Amino acid sequence: MRARENNPKHAAALARARQRLAAQLDGDKENITIATLRLRAGLSQAKVAELLGNSQSSYSLIESGKRTEIFHSTYEKLVDIFKVSRDELSTAIANTKENSL
Repeated sequence: MRARENNPKHAAALARARQRLAAQLDGDKENITIATLRLRAGLSQAKVAELLGNSQSSYSLIESGKRTEIFHSTYEKLVDIFKVSRDELSTAIANTKENSL
């Protein structure tokens, strides 16, 4: 997957596919999750982790709701990466935690 992500032609196609998937999941705005925000941005977990300066497995814990505390610096980076408001990210984090229970 990483090789395809590094190929601009394949990366663009993967981003569009993720965005289409997010559009299908995005019907209920109140139940948006971190994964939905990532897909809406057209990014892979590995790419988000890279942008955060974390490992993919570390980011995966956030997205799955298993890491419940997020550093302020990570929170602010996610706002920028996903291009969302702080309120929208807070809602997504809360929904992610709730869905992981």
